Amino acid sequence: MDPINPLYLSTFLDLGPDWSEQPKEFAIISAYATTGEKWSAERNQQADERLQKQLVEKGAWLRSVTGYAPDTGHNEPCWATAISFDEACDIGEEFLQDAIYYVEGDQLYVSHCDSRRAKTSISKFSLKIRPMG
Repeated sequence: MDPINPLYLSTFLDLGPDWSEQPKEFAIISAYATTGEKWSAERNQQADERLQKQLVEKGAWLRSVTGYAPDTGHNEPCWATAISFDEACDIGEEFLQDAIYYVEGDQLYVSHCDSRRAKTSISKFSLKIRPMG
């Protein structure tokens, strides 16, 4: 089984101004270029818009969030949504993602989206919330 990319473990989350009460469990999914790939800004934007549309149609709780790495400055928009772990992995895989984040209570997990899917604990969710900048 391939280990989780260490970059995923060092990611922080900027919840932005529209964040409010959150469900007990939710996923954090990006549609931007998966780790190790470079996509055009247009392709990233189109993928993000398709993901947002798909999640809005589900009618579940949905908020924007930005995942970022303070040491490299890399950041990308993500969507936090109240869907099941397996559904989140399926959507991540559909959008060509290597991994998704999943929150249960105050515990943050990361998981591959493919057949290797399994929750790997990162830390307390509250410890990974930090505004960019």
